[in-house]
This record gives sequence, structure tokens and C-alpha cells, in this order.
Amino acid sequence: MCQKALPPYATTAQKEKHIDAADELILIISSNIKARLTDTEQNDGYLLLTKLKEINSPATDQVFYTSCQELLTLRAAGTDLETFLARIKTLNEKIDGTGIELDAERRTLLVLIFGLGSSFETLVQIWAITPDLTADMAIRQLRAEQHRLEHKEPRDDTGFLAIRKRRGGFQGGMSPGRDI
Repeated sequence: MCQKALPPYATTAQKEKHIDAADELILIISSNIKARLTDTEQNDGYLLLTKLKEINSPATDQVFYTSCQELLTLRAAGTDLETFLARIKTLNEKIDGTGIELDAERRTLLVLIFGLGSSFETLVQIWAITPDLTADMAIRQLRAEQHRLEHKEPRDDTGFLAIRKRRGGFQGGMSPGRDI
């Protein structure tokens, strides 16, 4: 398998090795994932594998949200000042390492995650692991859960998922199986 990117001066043999690796991998990739790949990524084994790792890493959003939550709720009480300041630095580095910018969409999600009471704890936990969650999707799910609570309806966990077909895949929730 291709362990590193092609250098600009790559030989024909090196280029063919990357193309062959991509050809092998592309056969087992779902159409939903293929739609998210560029032509260059589909024809270079190293770039393809790098992109697949990026796509299938739900940890990025989770690290961002959990680190933001910890940072914004961090208290100095019970710890010495240097430990407190070191924790702030570590959390900021983890947040920066995700490469996620704190735009209006993310700010809304953070307020929802931090601001909801314990009656919405299950919903917040689901959001923490839901790939591609948007503020609109979270608000729709929150309103549905509020309605369910107000009317004392039994919980239908599939209602949290808000799965909708889009481009041959699932949107807005956890899919029945991970795409690779």
C-alpha cells in the first residue's frame, strides 16, 4: 500500500503503484463515500486512504464539542493555579487541533449542548456522536423531544435519528452501518 504522498518528481512506476492501490480500494467504497471524493483522491491510493481516514473520523466533532464543554465549564477550585492554566492550554490545543472554526452553526450547537437540562441528556449524548449534525437538525430533534415529553409519549429512539435519504446515503443521524 502507498505509505506516503507522491513526490512531484515521481516516476511512472511510482504513479502506477498509487493508481493500482486506489483501484483496489475504490471497489469496496460505498457510493455515498465516493461522492465525497475528488477525482485526484479516487486515482491516488495515498490520497484516497488519507481522505477515508478523515471522512470516517467522527472523533473530530466529538473532540471539539467535549473539549469546548470542558474548557467553558473548567473551574480553578480544588486545583493549583499552574495545573488549571495547563489544562486551559491543553484544551485549547485540542480544540485548535480539530481544525473546526467556531462559526454561528457551531456556537448554536454548543449552546444547545451546554444549555439543556437533564431531561434532554439522551438527546445531547446522541448529538455528540452524530456526524454532520447541523443546528437546524438539532433544533428539530429538540422540538420533537419537547413535544414527546409534554405529551408523555413513549420514547421512540428512531425519532432521534432523523434519517433522511439523500444522495443514496443517510443524513443527519447515525446510519445503520458505517460507510467505508
